Amino acid sequence: MTVYMQGTRRIDEMAANARQLCYQERYSYTEGWDDNTVGEVFNLGLNQLYDKICQIDNVANIQEYTTDVYATVQSYKIPQDVKMAIQIMNVRYLYGPETWQFVTLEQGMIQDRYSYPTNIPTTYCIRNGYMLLSPTPNITRQNSLIVNYQKRMRKLDYRRGKVASILSSYGSIANITTIPFTTTCLVTTSAVLPASVVNGSKIGIMGAFEPYQLVDNTYIIDNVTNYVGFSTFTLNGVNTTNFNPFSGVAYWFLNPVQFQLNFTVTSQKDVNMQANAKSVLDRIDWATIVDRNGQPIIDAIPLSGYNPITYVLTAEPDYVIPYTSWLTFQQFITNQDLMYVLGGDYSSTHSELDRQSEDLLIEYVVLRLLRLQSAAEPTEAQMAAEAAVLDRLAISYRRFRPSVVPIIYQQRLRTRSWFWGGRGPY
Repeated sequence: MTVYMQGTRRIDEMAANARQLCYQERYSYTEGWDDNTVGEVFNLGLNQLYDKICQIDNVANIQEYTTDVYATVQSYKIPQDVKMAIQIMNVRYLYGPETWQFVTLEQGMIQDRYSYPTNIPTTYCIRNGYMLLSPTPNITRQNSLIVNYQKRMRKLDYRRGKVASILSSYGSIANITTIPFTTTCLVTTSAVLPASVVNGSKIGIMGAFEPYQLVDNTYIIDNVTNYVGFSTFTLNGVNTTNFNPFSGVAYWFLNPVQFQLNFTVTSQKDVNMQANAKSVLDRIDWATIVDRNGQPIIDAIPLSGYNPITYVLTAEPDYVIPYTSWLTFQQFITNQDLMYVLGGDYSSTHSELDRQSEDLLIEYVVLRLLRLQSAAEPTEAQMAAEAAVLDRLAISYRRFRPSVVPIIYQQRLRTRSWFWGGRGPY
């Protein structure tokens, strides 16, 4: 199903528009700017817009996410779209089934963490892209950690190839147990393993399952044994003594993850894809897979390399596809829907702006391209014109951007305070 976006123009269309507006006799060679350069100028404009709207507490860019909390697990990954991975506004822990049954966690420092287990954490700190809860919770609760944060904008990038398929072998897991009288983890698959999976292979395990300690990790496997209809293998160096029994949905796949690209031209939109892939994909560290509207399917794929002969994109050996992204990717493969690879860990082909804001962004890019043609220092008039366009762009963005601000309950009533959370909105 096609999803309408407020910003309906791809970076290709906006770049072509900017080039047309730059075209005049004095600056005709502006058309010589390659796609990568023009794209960077557009992203420069977006970054300056973002700086402007973040100078105030702008509710248009405050988002919320909810995640599960697991017993004895202290660290939780911060989402990709949190600005600088640190711009967290509010953290709440739900200790009961009602929305008012929460505590607001205070931000602390690493050295101030408590080590004893508890039902309800009281503080959090941030380190290396993770949020660390303190004290460590000793119970598992679904959807109990709620975070409001400052959302960053996606980088604009060109389509650099159609994603045809995943080349890595994969399958579902039927059971994860411990070999009797040992601490060795034994994995049973739902089907016979392909010949490419042998002792010493590296596999990734992902899904939504217990034991959670195995989720989103890679392992060297041993003792591969094939039976009728299924196979088993052990995870090298994994001690399962304190693991919970297996439950949920789990998948294995052979590392490294590889994607097959193709460059079949079905319209003028696809003409430059192969050249754009060759110019970038073997020179960058991250890639994103999106649909035809720029909506993300898989973010932050760490790249090992790209083969311009076979059109194979290879991820780093320890990469594990996030489970929710995997489900979306599988659906697109099954439905034979179009997917595209982009450069960057958090990218889109489409802006997150409306049409009027896009026009102002194009106007800014035109001014920058024309100024960059000159070897002279920018004039005051040029700088003033760019600043004026950015001001108008920020105003336009604030006016159109839909703001869905959830009710944030306070930890107090008008007449009484409660350590464990207020009894309603204040």
